Order: sequence, then structure tokens, then C-alpha cells
Amino acid sequence: MLNNQSLKKSHHLHQRKKMDNLVLPDCWNEKQVVVFTEQYKWLEIKEGKLGCKDYSTVQHLGLKAEDHVHMSKEWIAYLVTPNGSYTTTRQASLQKKIKEHDVSKAHGKIQDLLKESINDSVSNLVHKCNKNIDATVKVFKTVYSLVKYNRPLSDIAEAVELQEMG
Repeated sequence: MLNNQSLKKSHHLHQRKKMDNLVLPDCWNEKQVVVFTEQYKWLEIKEGKLGCKDYSTVQHLGLKAEDHVHMSKEWIAYLVTPNGSYTTTRQASLQKKIKEHDVSKAHGKIQDLLKESINDSVSNLVHKCNKNIDATVKVFKTVYSLVKYNRPLSDIAEAVELQEMG
């Protein structure tokens, strides 16, 4: 049986191995990577550039989209790089970009979508789809009935009302 100490050691070795294969941004050291990726769980690094794990998972807002809320292509494609000539300036640049992304409306919407997707099981989604299909079938049957008996489509409101009663 593994004790707590061996679990920590195993986790540390896993992190170390992961870090060995990782190309860091040129202005960061390993400690900074650990600090930022622990603080911002969505943050990932590929080939020395930053990206958003959540953005790359979802890739579009779908029905959650609003005017003037857009997902940054740079965060989706892991293209976020630092600006500036000096190491401290480049570090501050990355830190600012991370914080701005973390509080952005689009990132908040993506977080909501991911939470909803966890809560929505496949059976719930199927149930929602079936309800929509059932409603659509009822409408088509109502329209068919009106046409079959040569009734004007203006009678649809009364026909729907009858359906709801029965």
C-alpha cells in the first residue's frame, strides 16, 4: 500500500518528467511554470508558448456567444508569447496576459460551458432532444390534420390549445 510520502514522491517524479520534456517560455524558469500552472489550472505550455486548455477543448461559444465576446485565437492555438526586450518586462507581459485572459468574459463563458457539460449526462441530453422532437412531431401532426380537413392555418392556435388540454 502506498503511503502519503510515496504518493508525493511519485507525483513529484511525474511532474519532473513532464517538465523535462517541456519547452518553457524563454523568460520563465521551472518554478514559475509550477506556480502559474497551479494557480491557473487552464494554463498550458506548448513549444514555449502559452495556451488555454479550456479554449482548446471547447473552441467556440455556440449558444453562449454574445455580441463583442470573442475567443482569442492565440489562446486556442497556443500562440501567446511575451512582449518586451528585458526578462522582467517579458515576465510581466505574460503575467498580465494570463490575468486578463482569466477574467475575460469569453473565458468565463467557456468555464460555464465546461461545468454544464460535466453536469449534463448523456441521458439528460437525449431526454432534452426527445422533448424537442416530440414537440415538433405534435406541431407537424396538427398542421397535417388542418390540411387534411381543408381547414385554414389560422385555426392552428385553437388546434394547439385543444392538444394542450388533451
